[in-house]
Amino acid sequence: MSREVTSRSGPEAGGLPPGDPRARHGRGRHEGEAPGPTVIVVGGMHGNEPGGLAAMDRLTDRIDRGELKLRGRLVMLTGNVEACARGVRLIDEDMNRLWTRTRIDRLRSISLDACASAEEREVWSLSRELDRALDEATWNPLPVVIDLHTASAPSVPFAVARNTLDHAALFRGLPIPIIAGLEEALGGLLLGHAFDRGARTLAIETGPHESETAAEDLESVVLWILIRSGLITGGELSSVRDSFASLRERCAGIPPIVEVIHRHPVVDRERFVMEDGFRSFDRVAAQQVLAVDHGLPVRAPCRSRLLMPLYQDQGEDGFFIGLERDRPYLWLSEWFRRLRLQWLLGFFPSVRREPGGGDVWRVDRPDHRWVREALRFFGYREQVELKSGTLLASRSRP
Repeated sequence: MSREVTSRSGPEAGGLPPGDPRARHGRGRHEGEAPGPTVIVVGGMHGNEPGGLAAMDRLTDRIDRGELKLRGRLVMLTGNVEACARGVRLIDEDMNRLWTRTRIDRLRSISLDACASAEEREVWSLSRELDRALDEATWNPLPVVIDLHTASAPSVPFAVARNTLDHAALFRGLPIPIIAGLEEALGGLLLGHAFDRGARTLAIETGPHESETAAEDLESVVLWILIRSGLITGGELSSVRDSFASLRERCAGIPPIVEVIHRHPVVDRERFVMEDGFRSFDRVAAQQVLAVDHGLPVRAPCRSRLLMPLYQDQGEDGFFIGLERDRPYLWLSEWFRRLRLQWLLGFFPSVRREPGGGDVWRVDRPDHRWVREALRFFGYREQVELKSGTLLASRSRP
């Protein structure tokens, strides 16, 4: 049986173990009697997404009823506490864009009173609890950090994860599709901070926000990850096997991974209007009109899948465009990386190693789509195009 701290005190109980409900961000801390992996779950990074908090509470109820026996540690944290209390997405700025290395380093060096916004205060305290939870982990196996979200538009449940070898081993067979490359396309995500710390990371999203099934979907996927990570065993969860089958059925026809190749940023939300009726993973044709931004039509750059269309009043991402990845592609990509065959990129015209740049490739003619595709195939998804037109492609892990 797991051991949970259930008492609660003031929000400034900073010396308590991460996840302790008496701490500001604590939602639950459950420790198994046997050693094992550490899994950290965060919900409520946006205050208008209550599904993640409800999913964590559902997990706590299962543990309290004795349905789950843990071999390791489960830490559950609330993200934007103030925004959740008000039921709004954010107070001053998007909390899930503040986790850059520069910002985190600054927040580590100042006091809470010196923070410039409500969300900076939340990151100031949450980052300390998250880092302490990671410091407590055994790191064999690597800890897992899961971020729970809901979307403004109807959507099947999906995950956001990095397509690296250590992640592929954990998420293989996930009953919902994965969006890869999103973390590289966006800066300042909480998962980016956890990834930099060495953890394996995953965001789970379903929608819409007000859906009665959102919390149930999020809980089901978290349970799948808990099984896969070894924190619990599948034999203890016969009651949720039907939910896994239901997830697979609802996601039928969607490729296992869709890789982001394009993001449409929103500069002025009042001037951006998404065309009606789109859902995540909808197929779109090349040059199909997807939205209107500042009075001009925004078209799909190629035949692709539309991801995360923006239909709520706040947000910086209008939509994303992704390419389908089938299982043979994923299998080949994984084994080419395991065999360390990335040196083959050097035989392609205009592609060469960046001198002194570590695991970085320089592309002098990045206009050819196949060049970018070859780089993604080998895991080089962090692609930055310089003003000169040169492309620098890197990867943090194979």
